[in-house]
Amino acid sequence: MKKLLIGIGAVVVIAIAAVLVGPSFVDWNSYKAEIASQVKKATGRDLTIDGDVSLSILPSPRLSAEGVHFANVEGGSAPDMASVEALQVRVAFMPLLQGSVQVESVALVAPTILLERLADGRANWDLAPASAQPADGRAADGGETPDVSLDHLEIENGTLVYRDAAAGTEERIEAVQATVSANSLEGPFRASGEARLRSIPLAFEASTGTVAPAQAIPVSFSLTVPESEARAMFGGSFRSAPEGVSVNGKLRAEGPSFAKLLAVLAPGSALPAAL
Repeated sequence: MKKLLIGIGAVVVIAIAAVLVGPSFVDWNSYKAEIASQVKKATGRDLTIDGDVSLSILPSPRLSAEGVHFANVEGGSAPDMASVEALQVRVAFMPLLQGSVQVESVALVAPTILLERLADGRANWDLAPASAQPADGRAADGGETPDVSLDHLEIENGTLVYRDAAAGTEERIEAVQATVSANSLEGPFRASGEARLRSIPLAFEASTGTVAPAQAIPVSFSLTVPESEARAMFGGSFRSAPEGVSVNGKLRAEGPSFAKLLAVLAPGSALPAAL
């Protein structure tokens, strides 16, 4: 009897080890087509992965991929709406057993995101066909929002582009180094980092409260121009409703020298002597 129990215990241990360690030996690159198919089904867009995909369970579930490209809308100004040179996602193991997802870290290397409105009025961030979206905005299966939290997201050398074909305008935020965290998919959200806008180095901090439909969302934001020590701060609320968007709050700006700020924002400009 004792030998039988030992044998059963050994089999159980081997089975558990196989479940935990096995994924490390699977060639996940062979699943690229299936991953792309699921993304296409959910968003209506193509996903391509040029590099390697890997998944490991121990010491904590970890997914990594290289050369990921998410297609732009048909007729867009560039093939990709989003791309990233490399990404790595690490998830806490124990919360998974309780039905929740605690994302311990996400690392994005050189992500590029293009947001654009085409000349015909379409926006490339409208992903799913309208017929696939319920009128009330809830999940199609009527289920609740998954319990997901994000401890730490790190962006290395990111680029964000906004392009409006109808207006003929474009803005680029480059060299983005940022960290983001969220208690859930509805927030609260917190972000901080630095970037370059029109070649001007900036530092920022932002936070929001919980995001809920048709309700005012608490927002705070600060933007600093380090070379001039000038800073702008906003605290208030943001509300999006069918009748439009409204923002309420207080905006404050401060700095030791307006002339110094002007020299950074508009090199070569000069203030009148009286100022």
